[in-house]
Amino acid sequence: MLHLQQHKENNEKIVVKFKLQYDLPNIRKSVGQSTVDIFSWEQGVLFLNELNWHPRPVFQSYSAYTPSLIATNGDFYASDKAPEFVIFKLQAVDWQFPLMNDAETLKILFRDYQPLLSEKGYLLLKRKPRGQGFVSKGETLLTRQIKIDEPVDIRLMSHKPLLLSLDIRKSLLGHLYTLLYRLPEVYLEIVATDGTKMSDRVIPKMTTTGFVINPLIRNQAQLIGWYKGVPLKRVATLRVVIKPEWLQYLFGGHIGVTVSEFNVTPYPIDVPDKID
Repeated sequence: MLHLQQHKENNEKIVVKFKLQYDLPNIRKSVGQSTVDIFSWEQGVLFLNELNWHPRPVFQSYSAYTPSLIATNGDFYASDKAPEFVIFKLQAVDWQFPLMNDAETLKILFRDYQPLLSEKGYLLLKRKPRGQGFVSKGETLLTRQIKIDEPVDIRLMSHKPLLLSLDIRKSLLGHLYTLLYRLPEVYLEIVATDGTKMSDRVIPKMTTTGFVINPLIRNQAQLIGWYKGVPLKRVATLRVVIKPEWLQYLFGGHIGVTVSEFNVTPYPIDVPDKID
């Protein structure tokens, strides 16, 4: 309390430092006073650049962890309330599969927003709708009930863009267990067609909505590569595992797996040199 003025001055110096660090003059010029949302956990970028934030209802994608919350955000982006611009930086918390978060909204973004430029790791997208409402699933290519740890081979369809839905349910013991404790972590283990192995955490209630699984987009560089037509890794096999394994009994005996076509092509980029 005796040094409030000094504390205020120190905070102002920190803000000046952050403004220089996160200065996005090209994005700021393109957006102007138009509405803009951000997909990242770095919402402060909007305020540091004095942009007109127009957020989706659940403005942190990892917090949209139930089907109803995912649908709420999707409804917002499928309506005329959607922002004119989006700043996008693919990030995921707790080692989660990145495109699982806010899956319905992401599919609309991929359909209706065109990449304009990138700056300091942020991709700017502009709304140019190519459809209406939610992005409908394409043809269902596989529906199966599997056991935990059982691999699913999708090599015969790996050349296609694909959506994956998982129906992971608790057992009776699992319901009782969660009265006192949280469930063990669930992971999606993938082997790509080139033999690369990867493992990402999934949140059961998030996976009921079809999320993009093929091609594999797990970071910002791969997302930009998808827009630019760069060949990306594709899924050969996948399986669901529980960690630690001995707590598998907290889940039902089978997991529903649905693989369907993703009928959205990358939005053509007018000036590819502005995106890297």
